[in-house]
Amino acid sequence: MSGFSRPTLDYFVVHAIDPDLAAMVGVTEADGRIVWPCRDASGQELPRRRRLDPEPGVGPKVTQPAGRTPAPWWPLGRPERASAVLVCEGEPDALAAASALRTAPEALRLAVVGLPGSSARLALLAGDLVACECKEVMLAAHGDPAGDRLAERITEELRPLDIAAVRLSLGEGRDLADELAGVSSDRGEWLAGRIADTEAAADEVAATAPSAVPALRFSSPAELRASMPPEASWTWDGYITPGAITLLAGKPKVGKSTLICALVEAIVTRAETFLSRRVVGGPVIYVSEEAVGTLLPKLPDHEDLRVLTREAAWPKPSWPKLIADAVEEARRIGAVLLVVDTWSYWSNLAPEREKDAGAAQQAIGVLVEATRAGLAVLLVHHQRKERGEDGDAIRGSGAIAGAVDVIVEYERPNGESPQQQRHLISVGRWPQTPSLLLVEHDVATKAWGHVAEGAGREDAAHLGLRQQLLQMLPCEEPGVTLGDLSALGKREVWHNELKRLMDEGAVRRTGGGRRGDPYRHCRAPIDSVPGFRSRAGTEWCAGGSDEVPSMPFPPVGGRQKESDSHCNCAANPRNGNGDAAPTAAVEHSKRTLTGDEFVERLIAEFDAADESARTRRALTCPYLAHGGCEWRHAGGVWTCGVCHPPAVDEVVWAADGDAFPEGGAHDRGTAA
Repeated sequence: MSGFSRPTLDYFVVHAIDPDLAAMVGVTEADGRIVWPCRDASGQELPRRRRLDPEPGVGPKVTQPAGRTPAPWWPLGRPERASAVLVCEGEPDALAAASALRTAPEALRLAVVGLPGSSARLALLAGDLVACECKEVMLAAHGDPAGDRLAERITEELRPLDIAAVRLSLGEGRDLADELAGVSSDRGEWLAGRIADTEAAADEVAATAPSAVPALRFSSPAELRASMPPEASWTWDGYITPGAITLLAGKPKVGKSTLICALVEAIVTRAETFLSRRVVGGPVIYVSEEAVGTLLPKLPDHEDLRVLTREAAWPKPSWPKLIADAVEEARRIGAVLLVVDTWSYWSNLAPEREKDAGAAQQAIGVLVEATRAGLAVLLVHHQRKERGEDGDAIRGSGAIAGAVDVIVEYERPNGESPQQQRHLISVGRWPQTPSLLLVEHDVATKAWGHVAEGAGREDAAHLGLRQQLLQMLPCEEPGVTLGDLSALGKREVWHNELKRLMDEGAVRRTGGGRRGDPYRHCRAPIDSVPGFRSRAGTEWCAGGSDEVPSMPFPPVGGRQKESDSHCNCAANPRNGNGDAAPTAAVEHSKRTLTGDEFVERLIAEFDAADESARTRRALTCPYLAHGGCEWRHAGGVWTCGVCHPPAVDEVVWAADGDAFPEGGAHDRGTAA
């Protein structure tokens, strides 16, 4: 016997609940109330007490400990797998359904879950359904307005997860327990029949009423363009943007978390750039698989960083619940970025499930809640052992790469590159994403540096070596011998790169190549590099005044049409921003500058510009085609501070990005 009191047994009769099943699943009673054995969102016990007094106006029917969120209640336990689930509104309906299903036909295989009321937190339900690989739910919401709203909310919550939702037909003002209590025959057969009838009716509506589906709105390119902001709002220029998912993949222990912590520090401290790419600052949510002891030394000590470690999230929550909680915390603090490190740990997908395209897409789909909230999402994952192209090296199904917006693979360079260097090899939906970025990390000082950019993976092998060579070569004759370059390692490794630099005109060779007169190498003057020489002959607008003319390229973030003149003065019929300029009061005249004059004008404009203009303009290094370098002056020579730091460090221009027009040798990602 169950041992329940007479009032409780009477309640069970009215609500079609089997007392023996109630006792078996842990239902008890205390102080004249039924106690449902529920748990909270963290998995801790959270008893919910329901009063038996049916009179309204004497307090809430259900009470629970304050400040805790109840999780969905699975009377018979949440199964590992359940293709179909019956979702009930309230614990009594769930227990009544479980009681009826004990006598249902064998063909009806349904798991049962009860939501703690019509205002339940649905992200927790979604997490449970994804965890048990559910494909379809039957919604047993009450036949009242609150039940209608609950059914709509559940349908919307599950739609991005590709879980079909069909509402069980119940009488007006009635719930599932009411319907079952009124059945005089086998309740299991009745429930099976009602579910079958509901599914058939839903299929018929779907087949005969296409107008019920909202009409899809097709747009012209002009309409799409008008709906977009004038330029992408990057959290980290080219890599991370609000409303999109960036996947950072690398082999274990390559330093992914170290890179992320440095990026997070730049964002929360409102730095202007990180690795010479512009940063938009703000609070960050960081979910890490690491323990506090290993993570804390890498983290910036800043109040705008909120961290969840694996100790704080034990027992480990479901993947949807984790994201729901992270989004809620992000909304609370106004975060701009959500970092999940790593996806394989937190998504709860076993390695073999990662290879399942459907499971991978469903797990990535959970992040829609974060992107719809306007968050930028950085998802950290692993590479497989074999290298690949354009995301092929990412572990798991190819659907993972297809479901994200930007892929960044973080790798150690091959060959003789310094140990502190790493490559960021990227592909994305936007042209601003650089194909290859070579960076350095000084472990001792924790400093990060941008070395160079390349056109793609094919540049990765030699870009670091190119940078080392240029740093070792002096700017003036007589230059260094091949023996002087032996510090670079094996000659056969770097000699071909040296030849390539000579072929490009970036390195000058003198000497006869014989005993007593060896070959000597030095860097070519900056205005003699072919890529730079292409800027000689640039037309500058005199504008009828003595003012320093604008530089021959548009501001960062804009592109100038080939038909537009390269100046922003009032005399130009169209200024550099592409807007109609006012009627000119001065003559619009031009003259041609030589390479040397180009550099002089560049310096003059910098000296004349105000602080805002200095941060808007940029020049790309003609040797390595990277922006963000510091242009320095020493001994009458202008050099890129990244490639060749001079003896005297007089910083003249700290550039913040590439801004040359399209098509030139200085376009970002194109080696000179």
